Amino acid sequence: MSVITLQVRNNRLWWLVLIRGIGAILFGILAMFWPGVTLSLLFMIFGAYAVLDGIVAFITGLIFRGTLWGWVLVQGLVSVALGLLVFRYPDNAAALFVIFLAAWALVSGAVQAYAAFRLKSAGEANWVWVLVSGVLSLLFGIYFVINPLTLAKFLLVITGLFAVLLGVVLVAGALRLRTLLKDPRFEILEGSVL
Repeated sequence: MSVITLQVRNNRLWWLVLIRGIGAILFGILAMFWPGVTLSLLFMIFGAYAVLDGIVAFITGLIFRGTLWGWVLVQGLVSVALGLLVFRYPDNAAALFVIFLAAWALVSGAVQAYAAFRLKSAGEANWVWVLVSGVLSLLFGIYFVINPLTLAKFLLVITGLFAVLLGVVLVAGALRLRTLLKDPRFEILEGSVL
């Protein structure tokens, strides 16, 4: 299959990218601006989005054989599996996510603080910055161990912002693919594609 033929086929499926983009934007808006929604409901919404995104990615992988389709299939399967788990156990998913991030901050902060003292004993001049970074990570982790709901709300806003930005990029890409499909250079191949 030639590169031009593959490009035309990809351009014809612009709507798959558009669906993923719109889904990401909607999820992001819900995550950031739906006041009063419980964390478990939001994780259920995320689970539904992950399943939908995974199904679309899986179908896209099947259609785009000859490219990186194997990785897209894997992405789709992982997304569906994660979405089903989160949808089935939203409270557990939220709690594990918050605990994981707080633990990560504590461990990385402790490692950085230890490294700073090792750097100081070795005579390195930049040990202070490593120590400050470690202390900030430790404080972040301690704060969120004490106040996990604050971390959860913060993560919802950041996740929502990420999803909206991702959705905008996907929608823009889909619209660009649709524009390329209307390019007269591809009209010659109309009968031989798909």
